[in-house]
Amino acid sequence: MALLLIAAPVSAQQVVLVHGIDDDASKFDWFIEQLSDDWQVTAANISPSDGSIDFETMAQQLDEQLPDGEFHLLGFSMGGIITRSWLQTNESQWGRVLSYTSLSAPNFGTTWADVCDEKVGCRQMRRDSEWLGKLNSDIKFPEHIPTLTIHTPLDVVIIPPDSTELPGAINETMWVSMHPMMVRNRDVLERVVQHWQSATN
Repeated sequence: MALLLIAAPVSAQQVVLVHGIDDDASKFDWFIEQLSDDWQVTAANISPSDGSIDFETMAQQLDEQLPDGEFHLLGFSMGGIITRSWLQTNESQWGRVLSYTSLSAPNFGTTWADVCDEKVGCRQMRRDSEWLGKLNSDIKFPEHIPTLTIHTPLDVVIIPPDSTELPGAINETMWVSMHPMMVRNRDVLERVVQHWQSATN
């Protein structure tokens, strides 16, 4: 029954998932296992993922792993900034992006980034980051791409948790126990799949 609830439309669609800091594509193993085989999933691997390289480089790595054709794009945690960096520097590619989802991403920074600010990627995620401020000064893609953000008020990694919310997006809150569980929670997964489906109906 679970697979029926989150099955893809008759015509299979591509999905690209991008992990966060200190993780790799395996972060989405549970998430992918819950989907029917009709979803064509690319789980990108960003390396190194410890915040030691800048987001421009990480976005380029993502670009090299994108499938041909149209796809739904999802970024979790730091992956939300990687995907946004790619989106906001590749406006000519927006027509390929069926929908965008940001799960517990520090879109407006996180105080947690102060802990590792000796690393360039961490500095870019700081609340007072000049780079992030510039990225946030020109957020146009939600006007053209159906965009959903979800965060949990219980998050102690993205501080404040509502940093995930984006202007022009559908911004939602779900009471998930902790940050890592955002990609292992059935309610979140079902809401994300609903977003994918509604974006193409």
